[in-house]
Amino acid sequence: MNMDQVHQVRRAERFSRGLWYLQRFLPSVSLLALLWFVIAAAALPAHAISYAEWDVQWEPATLVNGSPVLFLVHAPEGLRGLHGTFLGQSVSFRLGQACHCWYGIAGVSLSTPPGQYTLRLEGSGNAPEKAAQTHVVPIGVAH
Repeated sequence: MNMDQVHQVRRAERFSRGLWYLQRFLPSVSLLALLWFVIAAAALPAHAISYAEWDVQWEPATLVNGSPVLFLVHAPEGLRGLHGTFLGQSVSFRLGQACHCWYGIAGVSLSTPPGQYTLRLEGSGNAPEKAAQTHVVPIGVAH
């Protein structure tokens, strides 16, 4: 047997030994990886999966006196109804199927001075207690 043949035999032996280790230890490595994944998924905060925190946006982005306003609200899952108040007006919200968000329309009076105003939201759902949030909405002056 020449040296090339000896090297080929040794490579084949190392390869088969590597396959044996892989077959022997791969199930335990897979189990550890699965366990790590389950622990990591359980440790994720709830808002990484759903809107555990409220997210409120409005259009137009800059409100001035005399503006109509469309509020878009991403609220915690499980709400069956949402209503609010803004500048003394009652705001009814509807659930949008396309955005999976709640939307409501309000208006800023021409006589409203510039400043910071509060949007109060109250949601009802499966739980006996009601979900509530307040958000500060700035209003500027029209030019």
